[in-house]
Amino acid sequence: MYTPPFTISAEAINKIADISRLIERYAIRMEQEDALMLRKANKIKTIHSSLAIEGNTLDEEQVRDIVDNAGQYRRGGVGVFSESGCVHIAPPADRVPYLMADLFEWLSGSSDHLLVRSCVFHYEFEFIHPFADGNGRMGRLWQSLILSRLHPVFEHLPVENMVYANQHQYYDAITASSNAADSGPFIDFMLGEIQKTLEAHKREPIKKVPNKIPNKVPNKLLQAFPEMQSMAWSVYLQIAANGHLTTIQMAEALGISDRMVRKHINTLKAKGLITRVGSNKTGHWEANKI
Repeated sequence: MYTPPFTISAEAINKIADISRLIERYAIRMEQEDALMLRKANKIKTIHSSLAIEGNTLDEEQVRDIVDNAGQYRRGGVGVFSESGCVHIAPPADRVPYLMADLFEWLSGSSDHLLVRSCVFHYEFEFIHPFADGNGRMGRLWQSLILSRLHPVFEHLPVENMVYANQHQYYDAITASSNAADSGPFIDFMLGEIQKTLEAHKREPIKKVPNKIPNKVPNKLLQAFPEMQSMAWSVYLQIAANGHLTTIQMAEALGISDRMVRKHINTLKAKGLITRVGSNKTGHWEANKI
């Protein structure tokens, strides 16, 4: 059976032990009453992170090629690119089916720790780059899937979120592993990101969306701003009830995107209906008395 080349460092062994400890603490965290909101907030962050990491625009011909070849291995050459340029040139297209078959055979037959297997699979997937597009998302999704077999908490701590905050180091780790012909550097990096994410989330407070939010905008406001959209008023009512809510929490409560919440906030601010108190990072919104 083919075995991908990788080295487990002493640093990786220590991280695996620490991650195992943190997993249990985070599992307890997920049993608290605000856990549902934490799961939903992470889901929104995942979508945002995935789109931001890729950050590429495709012309019509590229989109057509992807649609025509959806679900099929690529037929031409591709590479891994970061903002600074090409990070890795993938193997020839005719080798992809054999390389992927070997990788899945190793994944199912290996006795290595799932934390290690998830990192190795992620790196090897990016190395092979089996599809014409979307390989980054698929590789990160596969690692999340493998991690979820280790513990269900990883269903709510997707790899997308971990990578988004450290994109440059992510691509540097891929480059280092490619140069060394060993995924050890990538394993060290990803285990570090998993460790830091669990450490941060174990104590993360989640402000509740209030159960009782005024559901009626005063008539004088409706008459003064007849052009305002109903959803903008819904955001206004959320702020009036609790200006400390994040845009993600408001988005989840209203069933819209974080981006749309920010758009409505800008509109409300321009109309003088809300005011920011404090800094962008630590401040909050307040509804103005009109």
